[in-house]
Amino acid sequence: MTLTQTRAIQGVTVGFIVNLLGDLLLGVNVEVYKGIATFNVLWMLDVFLLPFIVGYVTSLIYKKRGGRYVACLPPLLLRPLSYWYLHYVAHPVGDFFYQLNLYYWGPMLILVVESANFGGIIGEVKAGVFSKKRESAS
Repeated sequence: MTLTQTRAIQGVTVGFIVNLLGDLLLGVNVEVYKGIATFNVLWMLDVFLLPFIVGYVTSLIYKKRGGRYVACLPPLLLRPLSYWYLHYVAHPVGDFFYQLNLYYWGPMLILVVESANFGGIIGEVKAGVFSKKRESAS
């Protein structure tokens, strides 16, 4: 396994853990729709700030071009697992169309992944991936 692959796996793993711990600390399930009460400050932190931080950390660990793409993987892996857990374990009976609506979950997944992508871009810039010194050394 190459160094790039190792860094990618480490970055995705750390990002996944940070995202999972952040979800647990905030106590928000972005997959569950509760009407207008869904959209509060904790929900905004879980949808926008937490994935941004996850993407930033993942991209800093990766330290190569393409970190913005690798930064999308932790939320892209965690959100379906969280949806599966809520659907089959936490709410095994009930009106799933209202509580776990796929028409609501899809845009939430896109928002979370895009927030992680922005964090990945900032992480690439902070890691110096685009610096002229680095390009001349390659």
